[in-house]
Amino acid sequence: MDFAQIRITIIVFVALMALVAYWMIAATRRNSCRKSLSGNTCSQVKQRVRVAYISSNAILLCPRDESAALRGDNLDLPFETLIGRHEKVEHALARMFAPLYRENPPEVRFCLKHVSNCDDGFCENYLFVVWCGDEEIPPLGNMNYKLWTRRQIEANLGKGLFSREFEEEYPHLRLVV
Repeated sequence: MDFAQIRITIIVFVALMALVAYWMIAATRRNSCRKSLSGNTCSQVKQRVRVAYISSNAILLCPRDESAALRGDNLDLPFETLIGRHEKVEHALARMFAPLYRENPPEVRFCLKHVSNCDDGFCENYLFVVWCGDEEIPPLGNMNYKLWTRRQIEANLGKGLFSREFEEEYPHLRLVV
């Protein structure tokens, strides 16, 4: 081996080590680990479906309950659920609406997909909209909900009244209302 071959071998080795140092490995569909020379750090990636009910010029909001995927006392959209392992988004929507709408679930429209930080990793959120127009909101079980207009929401943004996820999604929902 001459000097040129040794030099090329060293360059290739260093390049491969640089790739391995920050290589993203998808262990499963929801786990992603960054492998580094100092060790592994893994963060959980959760997928979640969220549904906003919109009536004429208002958004339906309610306090989060104990069954919410992310708990808190803040006002948020009425429906959210975590997507199960190997579950499709459509099946998660059907599962979420099954207790309330056994025969005719509402027509949902896809609005936005975004990633947000969760306590133990990242959440991949799929936001859907149910447009009620001027119709009356159908009964939603025993939820304590209220319709909020754009003006009311914008006056209270950043005051800790709404959930972090709702405040991230509101600029996009605002275009729909």
